[in-house]
Amino acid sequence: MKIILSPAKKMISDTDSIAPACMPDFLDQTTKILDWMRGREKDELKAIWKCNDKIAMQNFENLCVAFSLLQ
Repeated sequence: MKIILSPAKKMISDTDSIAPACMPDFLDQTTKILDWMRGREKDELKAIWKCNDKIAMQNFENLCVAFSLLQ
């Protein structure tokens, strides 16, 4: 799993990667960050990311996927 906290003008998803061999090293820290972000509203995250509406919505949707994967 890859989590990007900085917005990009163009997000390219790599769907052809080889499956990971083990769990990420910083899974506990990632979970804490995601839990913190889960408690924020879309507008608050948009302000933190300092990005436009389209990128904020894409990032928010990606966070929803990450939330569901870690549960």
